[in-house]
Amino acid sequence: MNTSKLTVVAASLLALASTVSAADMSSVKISGYLVGAYQYEKVRGAASTDSLFGAPALTNFLSNGDGARINLSASEGKVSGNVSLYYVPNLAPDELGILDAYVTVALDSGWSVTAGKFYGPFGYEPFDSPSMNAITYGNGLATLIPANDNIGVRLDYSEKDWSANLAVVDSLYNTAGNTFAIQDTDAELKDTKAIDLSFTYKGITDLTLFAAYGYQDKGTVAATNSTAKSISLYDLWASYNISSDLVGALEYVYSTNAADSGAYGSQWLATLNYAWDKQISTAFRVGYNVHQAGVSGSNGTQYTIAPAYKVSDHFTVRGEFSHSSINGAASANFFGLQGVFTF
Repeated sequence: MNTSKLTVVAASLLALASTVSAADMSSVKISGYLVGAYQYEKVRGAASTDSLFGAPALTNFLSNGDGARINLSASEGKVSGNVSLYYVPNLAPDELGILDAYVTVALDSGWSVTAGKFYGPFGYEPFDSPSMNAITYGNGLATLIPANDNIGVRLDYSEKDWSANLAVVDSLYNTAGNTFAIQDTDAELKDTKAIDLSFTYKGITDLTLFAAYGYQDKGTVAATNSTAKSISLYDLWASYNISSDLVGALEYVYSTNAADSGAYGSQWLATLNYAWDKQISTAFRVGYNVHQAGVSGSNGTQYTIAPAYKVSDHFTVRGEFSHSSINGAASANFFGLQGVFTF
């Protein structure tokens, strides 16, 4: 981690430590999760790949099957802080790192300010495995979604029916090849700068509407060339509670520069999650990626069915079968069985 980023994270950690020392211990919370999976992939015309608790490198799928997170949060008055460590087996160059470290100050009339290392707003499918409805992700813009973890400052506003935020950060990108962003996101702040803006509306019963826009002045992860192409990212999604048992969502993502090569791409995502009862549910998902400008695996469709069984309030077993069909590349099948433990 470079010096300027280390300084920002260290300042956040010190601020949180002072908050914890001043706060009533009832305001200090420790939470987290452990997830592990058996994962199997078979690409047509190639040998199969499988792994048990090993975070395999998959060809046609982006997996969130194995990992562990521990989260410490504290608050005192209008000041709160959060630090979390994240572990992924076989993640080069570092398996363990600081996922986020930030401090939030609540202002008057629904406003707040957050500074440190925190998530960007992009992606309907969440970063954390316990909140997922499947083991893999349907969105194929892997360096942008689901975990564009950035360092910077964010201004938030919320009221009953809607909320919005504006952030000035170091990058929209995760580190190349590191979807889970526990290492640096880019070079130093003097090399790349970015903003993201998001808006959420919940004024209609059972409906959530979301829109986000991001801009980075240079389109490579470690851009030092002043002529490097910029990137713009657009994300729109809507979620609707069709009934008490059925939730549906649609998402569209478009990037003017979806890879370091200067390619651009888009993603459609449709999901349904049906709860058969209080313990058993099944997610159905279709994702369609469109990549241009010579990106490998040009256009592709992924079909997913993912049943889940809630054993207890803290333990869930999830399965998944997915099939991908990619124009110009081999199709593939994925099977996974995952245990999710939260605390």
